[in-house]
Amino acid sequence: MRKGLAIMLIAIVVVISFAGCNIGNSPTGTTENGAGQIEDTTKTEDVSKEDITTDQIATEEITTEETTTEEDTACVITIFSPNENVDGLIKTKMEIDELKESFILDELIQMKVVLEGTRINKFEKREENAKVCLIVDFNDKLADLLYSCGTSGEYVVMASIVNTYLEAYDAESFEFTINGEVFESGHIIYDEPLGFFNMNN
Repeated sequence: MRKGLAIMLIAIVVVISFAGCNIGNSPTGTTENGAGQIEDTTKTEDVSKEDITTDQIATEEITTEETTTEEDTACVITIFSPNENVDGLIKTKMEIDELKESFILDELIQMKVVLEGTRINKFEKREENAKVCLIVDFNDKLADLLYSCGTSGEYVVMASIVNTYLEAYDAESFEFTINGEVFESGHIIYDEPLGFFNMNN
């Protein structure tokens, strides 16, 4: 009888031991609540990764839009230049990276309106009484060109320069000096602002 009771006690201890081992090896418990927590954690991590990917895509799209906007700052201007008979002006559309006085001057050089090496020492855009006035100081390369022109040649060169800048900046008048001094070519003294030259184009 005692022997039978001892065997039963041993069997119960063994069963309890096995049950304890199985519970200890279960990942975070085997209850529905425990399993639910694992699923929730996994889903949260997946959603987080998806959100990061979406943010990265959105950032790339924003960067692309900003790049496009920067490219859109390029503008089209009209370059005026003398015609073959030096009695009128030709209009040529040009695209420049941005509205900047030096870029416009580069195009005037390319069109052979002014000499290579002509530079702007100072450029000012001034607004007075709701009217825009441009004040420009050139280096002496412009003087060299104007000295070499006859009266009609000087007229169309100045008309080309003035009209190009006035139209580009939507300005009313153009005042210029050379190396800070009022220029006198022998034909004209440029001591007053110039307006738009109306010539046959």
